[in-house]
Amino acid sequence: MLIAKIVYAGRFAPEDATKILQADISMQSIVFDRFKDEDTFGAQVAIFDVEHFTAEQYAFVKRWRASPSGFGRPIIFIVDDKTRARLISEGMSHEANLIRRPLDAENLTSLVRQLSLRRLGPPPQEKAKARTEHYIMFPKQAKALRAGNQLLDNVFGTALTGNRLDADEIARDSTAIIDTLGQTGVVSWVDAVRAHHDLTYQHCLLVTGTLLAVGHHLKMNKADLQRLAVGGLLHDLGKADVPTEILDKPSALTPEEQVIVRRHPVTGVERLAMIRNAPAELVAFVRDHHEYLDGSGYPNGLKAEQISDPVRLLTIVDIFAALIEFRAYRSPMTGLDAIRILDGMAGRIDMEILATVKPILSKVG
Repeated sequence: MLIAKIVYAGRFAPEDATKILQADISMQSIVFDRFKDEDTFGAQVAIFDVEHFTAEQYAFVKRWRASPSGFGRPIIFIVDDKTRARLISEGMSHEANLIRRPLDAENLTSLVRQLSLRRLGPPPQEKAKARTEHYIMFPKQAKALRAGNQLLDNVFGTALTGNRLDADEIARDSTAIIDTLGQTGVVSWVDAVRAHHDLTYQHCLLVTGTLLAVGHHLKMNKADLQRLAVGGLLHDLGKADVPTEILDKPSALTPEEQVIVRRHPVTGVERLAMIRNAPAELVAFVRDHHEYLDGSGYPNGLKAEQISDPVRLLTIVDIFAALIEFRAYRSPMTGLDAIRILDGMAGRIDMEILATVKPILSKVG
């Protein structure tokens, strides 16, 4: 049976979530003051209603995430605009899937079910083998993953608060990711991101890691690798303005929601105003990564000669990453299946660049 547990603070259990889920999911509500690590044993999904959380309770959740009972476990934070901003300021928005109040019954139930399937995963013997491999591998990635998540928290948090960042500082902060990819390769990076990171930041980290793997393969210098890293991390900056319930929706988007999402390159460029010394190439990464050579892309319908080679590379990697990553409404593709999709996009993407990067993409699951 699927078991989900809700942890809350304050006087009252979150009745909205409990009523939505209790119909066909075994539920247990736990007041935070009595929450212990072992309370989540046997639960495929842990849900935290953070409306009344204190700084100490956020810190406890951080420690729990590093413990055997919390490590790699799918969790959901129930948020509103205020608590979403608080999660970012606490450096925790990457720790879980976010779902916003007022809760939608279909979305919440579907998300819990999909995350439980992700948690249950392959047969027990394969799970044990995978867990052992991740524990051996993960320390090599830990510094880089923390750096990437902290950088994304800083950037997306700045987008919400209006503070300013410096592009050169962001480039320097990407060094840990660059060095890690050079040492361990793209396969272990993708495995680490898939196993230990939520849907919100997963895509940016996958894109960045794959871009850097290509850069290392082509023996790019450090400055060019930094440009790729910053472009990968910030290309979806405009999604800071997309409502959480759309970003994390566990089902296909409606046409109206697709219009909102398709605005993110434009709002991303607007958000770049908060980054000092943002180079023109970064503007192009943010604005043009959904443009196609035949003019069928968005937001400006650019054609071949108007799209730079670095952006063409980003477009290929962006599509590839979207295909291989977990989505609540579908299973991830293998790397080879994703390449077959890209092979069918002649006329829209640069096939010469695709041929160059296939040796890297084909290594991924």
